[in-house]
Amino acid sequence: MTGMPKLNSTFAVFSFEARYSDKAFCFLDLISSSGHGSFSDCHKLNSVVSHLLHSCALPWMPSESVYRSLDTTSKKLRFAFPLPMLAFPLYLIFVMWLDLVTYLHHHGHDEKLPWYRGKEWNYLRGGLTTLDRDYGWMNNIHHDDIGTHVIHHLFPQIPHYNLIEAATEAAKPVLEKYYREPEKSAPLPFHLFGIPLKSLRRDHYVRDSGDVLYYEKDSEL
Repeated sequence: MTGMPKLNSTFAVFSFEARYSDKAFCFLDLISSSGHGSFSDCHKLNSVVSHLLHSCALPWMPSESVYRSLDTTSKKLRFAFPLPMLAFPLYLIFVMWLDLVTYLHHHGHDEKLPWYRGKEWNYLRGGLTTLDRDYGWMNNIHHDDIGTHVIHHLFPQIPHYNLIEAATEAAKPVLEKYYREPEKSAPLPFHLFGIPLKSLRRDHYVRDSGDVLYYEKDSEL
């Protein structure tokens, strides 16, 4: 229909559900896509969908109407001690995984990445100081932008299903030396676990002064 906003993630949602048969993953995909502006070409629609989905995902305590609608088993699983506590280990594992992924995309490269401040910083420079990583078979646990972080930073509106072939591969010849090719992973990405350990031993702080900075090591630590 003329005038209707275009939904960029429609096919992604169905393909994602077909691959995983898990609505929870589709829900997380919609949260990410709408929040980054790739759900639709309409900014207002992205904003409304993102707000509504985040509002559904964040509250811990339900409203009275939602609570009353829960069956007895659901109420006990969610509120009867100690059953809710069983969810925390899984939640902590998930948070630790996200922290690790975020750290890997901004730290640990053999060639130290600069920090830009003040007049030296711009959007392009900021995006190009991130890193892509190869997570082996784990690339498919999340949508594909888990490993294609550079293009995701530069163009967050690109839907995740276009980030590898249509975006990253097309951008490499343009970016040339400013794109840092990730190390290829075996099916299990064991090579990645040594990277944060190495980085934590040498990347401790950046100086308070200056506009082009690099992580420095605390020799007393």
